[in-house]
Amino acid sequence: MFTCPNRLLSEYVKSQLQDVDNLEVMNFHELCFNWGVKAGIEGLIDPDGPDRRMVPADYYKKILPETLVDASGILEERFEAVIVDEAQEMEDIYWTALQYCLVEEDPIFYIFCDPDQSIWHLENCLPFNEPTYHLSKNLRNSREIFEALKQLSEDTDYQNGCDNEGEFKLIKHKTEEDLVEKLGKLLSELIGRGYSAKDIAIVTGKSLDASILAGLHKVNGFDLTQDLYDTADKVLFSSARRFRGMEATVVIMIEVDYIVELDKLKEELGSRFTYEDDKDTLFRIARETLLIGMSRAQHGLYIITDDKTAKRLKEMSIE
Repeated sequence: MFTCPNRLLSEYVKSQLQDVDNLEVMNFHELCFNWGVKAGIEGLIDPDGPDRRMVPADYYKKILPETLVDASGILEERFEAVIVDEAQEMEDIYWTALQYCLVEEDPIFYIFCDPDQSIWHLENCLPFNEPTYHLSKNLRNSREIFEALKQLSEDTDYQNGCDNEGEFKLIKHKTEEDLVEKLGKLLSELIGRGYSAKDIAIVTGKSLDASILAGLHKVNGFDLTQDLYDTADKVLFSSARRFRGMEATVVIMIEVDYIVELDKLKEELGSRFTYEDDKDTLFRIARETLLIGMSRAQHGLYIITDDKTAKRLKEMSIE
């Protein structure tokens, strides 16, 4: 079993490994739901289905993990090995439920996580900490992008492992209309330089439904898609949090004011942020979310932003 908390990442890994025998790939909540259905547990709502917006408040953090535990007591199915990616986003109860899915004799359990990207979890809730292997060399991001990421990382042993120089630029806009216009011009420039639409991802600091691009199917004649499997001639559009664990040759970040300006970030997080007056926690979330978005870019990273947000980025050593 390969699992992670991120639906987009699990879909990508599944597409890459669909011909591998004896391997299942599901995001964690999909695993809970599927085992619950197999076990005949009633009243479940598909977390990836059309009714997912109707789930109760504790559905993901409590009901689905408990469903996996209950289902494991009914089903005989067990995994000989479990691999978990993006583990910094997993809750305590998720780990308990996963361990019920393992064989009793000689189980294999691998966990991959990045403490610099643990948006919600202030404390380490991993089920075990030893043995630990520290992967300190960045092999994804080109040199210019790495230099910017190094300012955000708390890892003092963070090393560059890529020989490609790449490109990192801030592009200024004045109004929302100007943002869309600058975005369209940048897409034209990148396509003109030889990139294909599927090489490019637009990543917003807002939720997809609230973004200025919500409801738009084209920008400057270029088709947009939120569907990972529909990117052949289209530019992928995602939020920073949804795109964690993923990567693209070129990433264009927009609406980063909703990541780095704390009042806007708090507005965007809504009920998910429970530390009412804790600015240190809010700043940490801002830094880690920005790191997530920027680190998705392999070769080119472009941030389209206004003057105020550019100054805020400069305060965070991003120039």
